[in-house]
Amino acid sequence: MSKIAVSTLLVATLAGWGLACTPAMQIVHRANVSCMNDALALGEMTVCRCALPGGEWPQGLRPRWLYDPWSMDVEPWWDDPFTVHVKALPHGEDTPQTITCVVRTDPVTYFRGHVNIFVQR
Repeated sequence: MSKIAVSTLLVATLAGWGLACTPAMQIVHRANVSCMNDALALGEMTVCRCALPGGEWPQGLRPRWLYDPWSMDVEPWWDDPFTVHVKALPHGEDTPQTITCVVRTDPVTYFRGHVNIFVQR
């Protein structure tokens, strides 16, 4: 058996066991996400904040906000990227909408938190 065939067989076997091509170990911590109002009518706005449990975020970090752009408009608050304005849009679903905050602190460590906002159409 050639070296290529043995290597392919080994990778296929390890992949079957879930051991090949696994990303680096990631460490996930919880971030606290809260909103002033978690139920909005169409066109209403609220303010949401992503907080580090037990302290302030280190300088230079920026969150990534994940949400359904058809259901909500999310804009950063002036000079604080950890606070956003959230507005209910008429295009989305009636189901609860989730806003998620993700903050990566180094290549393998990040904080993640979410909150559900109920949109009344």
